[in-house]
Amino acid sequence: MSILNFIQKLWKESLPLEDKMSAPARLYIKQRGINVATFPDALKFHPGLTYTYDNKIIGRFPAIVAKVTEPNGKDFSIHRIFITQDGKKAPVPEPKKSLGRMKERAVWFAQASNEVSAAEGIETALAVFQTTSMPTVSCISATGMKTLLVPENIQTVHIWADKDCSGAGEDAAMTLAEKLVRQGKTVYIHSPPMPIPEGKKGVDWLDELNTHGATKFLASLEETAPVSINGLNGSKKLFGVAASFDVRDGGVYYQDEDKAPQWICSRLDIVGETRSEKGTNWGRLLRFKDNDGRFHEWAMPMSLLAGDGNEYRAHLLNLGLQISPGSDAKKKLSSYIQVFKALRKITCVDRVGWHDKQFVLPDCTIGCSKIDEQVLLQSAEINRSNLRAAGTLIDWQEVIAKKCIDNSRLIFAVCTAFAGPLLKPTNHEGGGFHYRGVTSIGKTTALRIAGSVCGGGEINGYLNTWRTTANAIEAVAAQHCDLLLLLDEIHHVEPKIVGEVAYLLANGCGKSRLNRSVQLQRPMEWRLLFLSSGEASLAEYLCQAGIQVRGGQETRMVDIPADAGFGHGLFENLHGFPDGCSFSDHLNQASKKFYGTPLRQFLALFCKENEWAVIINDMTNAFVSKQVPLGTSGEIHRVATRFGLVASSGELATKLGICPWKEGDASLAASVCFKAWIASRGGYDCQDTMNGIAQVRAFLQEFGTARFPIIAGTGVSDEGGIRRAGFRRVSVSGDTEWLIFNEVFKKEVCKGFNPRAVARALKERNYLWRDSDGKCSRPERLPGLGKVRVYCIRSSIMEEGVSGVSGVSGVPGREK
Repeated sequence: MSILNFIQKLWKESLPLEDKMSAPARLYIKQRGINVATFPDALKFHPGLTYTYDNKIIGRFPAIVAKVTEPNGKDFSIHRIFITQDGKKAPVPEPKKSLGRMKERAVWFAQASNEVSAAEGIETALAVFQTTSMPTVSCISATGMKTLLVPENIQTVHIWADKDCSGAGEDAAMTLAEKLVRQGKTVYIHSPPMPIPEGKKGVDWLDELNTHGATKFLASLEETAPVSINGLNGSKKLFGVAASFDVRDGGVYYQDEDKAPQWICSRLDIVGETRSEKGTNWGRLLRFKDNDGRFHEWAMPMSLLAGDGNEYRAHLLNLGLQISPGSDAKKKLSSYIQVFKALRKITCVDRVGWHDKQFVLPDCTIGCSKIDEQVLLQSAEINRSNLRAAGTLIDWQEVIAKKCIDNSRLIFAVCTAFAGPLLKPTNHEGGGFHYRGVTSIGKTTALRIAGSVCGGGEINGYLNTWRTTANAIEAVAAQHCDLLLLLDEIHHVEPKIVGEVAYLLANGCGKSRLNRSVQLQRPMEWRLLFLSSGEASLAEYLCQAGIQVRGGQETRMVDIPADAGFGHGLFENLHGFPDGCSFSDHLNQASKKFYGTPLRQFLALFCKENEWAVIINDMTNAFVSKQVPLGTSGEIHRVATRFGLVASSGELATKLGICPWKEGDASLAASVCFKAWIASRGGYDCQDTMNGIAQVRAFLQEFGTARFPIIAGTGVSDEGGIRRAGFRRVSVSGDTEWLIFNEVFKKEVCKGFNPRAVARALKERNYLWRDSDGKCSRPERLPGLGKVRVYCIRSSIMEEGVSGVSGVSGVPGREK
């Protein structure tokens, strides 16, 4: 049987996509994010085709069969997409295969009278067909696009180009456009606005549909200008280029009538004009290919053109653009960028994070916005970014996320990475957590795997250290807006800075400063969660330097004991590894290979459903209600809400299929860590109140004998030490009581605290004797002084466990 007869026989055997037997094909198309109302007649389904590779039969698979024809529709070839019964690509080396002559042929979805759209792949063409309702043709490949024949009656062609790292897609689009323009047709090239994510070979308009919906298609139809071709020496004059500049494959040339063209730089395309929503920070989106064939994009602020321009040229050279060394050519490069009138408008922002309903990362923007424009990050800062992605989500799930199961501190750390981006949608405040424990128990490992959710790529991955200044931490915080900030090893920073930074990071605003013109600068702003580690707690670290810790600081930076109490340091389940060290090594190495994809997929799924924020808040409130007793102080509720946000974020990541855990695992981990914090702080009371009582107790333990002479009989048994603070006596029951002078109590014993608040707390806990009117101080007749008011402290304040304080004992966790 000839190939032509075989093709005709195969096409006759195939079924329409509407047929009941064609369910696998419809499922495949739906799973690609395509929902067409009616299927083109040029697409059919075959229930079982033999698949061969290297002249060997691999097996039989269902297949989508496409009819590939010339415009007249007479002779045809076929293109097959081999799939499985559940609508996935078949597990074969090349799931897409063509049979027959493909040159000058394509898959015509509908007959066109005057206007048609052309795209490469069948799925991309279906996305265009679905979104624009325009007659569409699939060219199958970049080569097919270059050779596409368009009937004479069609006067307008929209080319929906693929954006590949190799440049093949856009080169094919330009080749077809040039041919069609020479035929007198009006041609528009639509290139996907979204950048190519790191690790991917390219993006197409199906990716745009699944990421941003139909808005980018419609905006491109309205804003894209027709292509015009300058036939001189085969060069390409793109619409909008200044008349004195010529853009060719070989580069940008300055064209002077009386002189030969002057080479300025390798090809540099100005994709669009950027500016903020307020009409400031204007710039240009530049795109070019380096000598290795990699494409680079940079949103360059126009402000860099001021002065000598060395800064922007240095960055372009660093990315691989070839620039003529002559001073005249350098000036003309600035002129080329400055006078270019790009028709495409792009909204720029100066920081990562949420902008409207879009989440902006250095390499991509996720979600939809009220404005029908691409939104991207534009910055004059040439900083390295650790918000990169490597590996697949499945890789991350297998070697990292599954190893977190039954490890409360690891799960909690991972969940904090998902909680950071949810602060704004859920209207929660920022804050931090601090893993505290002896060295080499897995604290840094926990931080590294939390970082693997967000990114990596640098030597330390996504991890930062405390080795910084308060001023520098502002810039670091701004770079982590709406994300998780990781700070390792608290002992690397001065104690006086730690307390300041805890407030700074949680409050989300830097210091106000004056610029060189003595004008007030806008302070840096951010929203974030941070996760820290160190051998000492915040309170211990500050106390070592003689700094009084405040409850507000400890509320903003919550101390969690890192040791889980199972004999493996921070770990509870080693998942078959012989010891904690080897388990930690595995996680550290895995976090260097697989990172960034969980956050991107989490955000993409979160942006598709408006109700997730409401659900998160409901789950958070339920967590707080379960963990916090009635009547508990406000600061406990504040911290419990932060734990609850982490728990509910982890539960959402589980529900969305990002984390391979069971429902409830994230909540359990957050509960274990929350109770460990409560146990380590001594109860549910206000931290300043507990610290005030602890200071009274410490004062009596240090000076209870030296500065408090004992009252015996009618006099004093000894005169006590220097600087008497009061007296002590033994009650009938044999307990010691301290009678503290009012002024000493206010100025020394309660130094740094509100004396009235401390006295009230002592009274509520029955640690002091009140007078007959219920006042905290009471009149006592003292030797040589007569009747004076004192604070009468009972010995119960010294009891182990602090009798009367509501709290928990022990460090809760899973049963051993």
